[in-house]
Amino acid sequence: MNIFKRNIFITITIILSIVIISSFSFNNIDTKHFDEISLKSNKNNSYVEFFVSELKSNNKYPSENLFDGYLKTCMVVGNSVKTNSIYIKIPNDISINELILNIFSGYGKSKKLYSANSRPKTIRISIFSAFTTEGYVSENSTKYLIKKYQNDKIFQLSDTFSVQHLKLNFDENKLKSFQEKNLKDCENLLGKISSKIKTAFLIRLEILDIYKGNKYDDVCISELFFNNRFVSAYPNYYNQIDSVYIEKNTVFADYANEKHKIILQKEKKEIILIMIDWIKYSNWAILHFAYNDAVGNGRVAEQYALIDLKNKKDVTSEFLQSTNGTPFLLNKNNKGQIFVDIYKDYNVELK
Repeated sequence: MNIFKRNIFITITIILSIVIISSFSFNNIDTKHFDEISLKSNKNNSYVEFFVSELKSNNKYPSENLFDGYLKTCMVVGNSVKTNSIYIKIPNDISINELILNIFSGYGKSKKLYSANSRPKTIRISIFSAFTTEGYVSENSTKYLIKKYQNDKIFQLSDTFSVQHLKLNFDENKLKSFQEKNLKDCENLLGKISSKIKTAFLIRLEILDIYKGNKYDDVCISELFFNNRFVSAYPNYYNQIDSVYIEKNTVFADYANEKHKIILQKEKKEIILIMIDWIKYSNWAILHFAYNDAVGNGRVAEQYALIDLKNKKDVTSEFLQSTNGTPFLLNKNNKGQIFVDIYKDYNVELK
């Protein structure tokens, strides 16, 4: 065996040994003080890691639909009142104190299908401290050791064809103390595999009761997202936007087959439109405006509004409820995703 082949053989042997040892150590760790769960991430949509239990096998309504940023798709979570559990990793950039879970409960494709299918009525939200390490990470999933925090939240959802905003109101200081306490126990376990332990928080959503559909038993959820994302409904049809501009206190847009289309008109004399911030071909704009009394005094106090160009409406109020932030600046990353800055530690992805 020449030196080159010998070195390759030794390298492969070492790698295989590490994998085998890690697998052996992982499977033989006494984790009786923790529960274990594997969260998956979708390569095509890496918004959050998640796991859904007792999922009805249906390729037409997969679990990925929960996080695709599109209200007209849904996931079927079952066909009875029997509890279903959805585990979701909380994004690291959102403060636990400010955590909002946004949910479109039911099938959002149409009001007819919404009424036809069942949808969650009562849900329970639990929060877990979670720990993982390099040996727990694979290409499509991450395994966590988790410990449940004692305070659960029960929410009664409205039977409404819209996104609902649930402020979870967990105490960040108490949760961090809880996590630090369990980290010490976890270090004794996972230290056998790796010293690089990563911490996280997960929530578990359980369906306790449902609104019955008038035609189908399937229980549907169309979308779940946190403060760092904002989802609005796409219309059935809309054109590519070529330009957005202001004339006579009115926001206009030019489409591929329609010019000078009114998007938003401010008829109140006390409001003056200053400028429109828009990223070319995107579906979103930030409108800068001020009140006439401020302009008259020579001190322009600019206000900001988020404009949904798809649906031709000001969605600032909905945005505030979903994100607990006020929009003021648009930006686009190298993947083509549109974000808005909100004077927080996190930016909000617009879908």
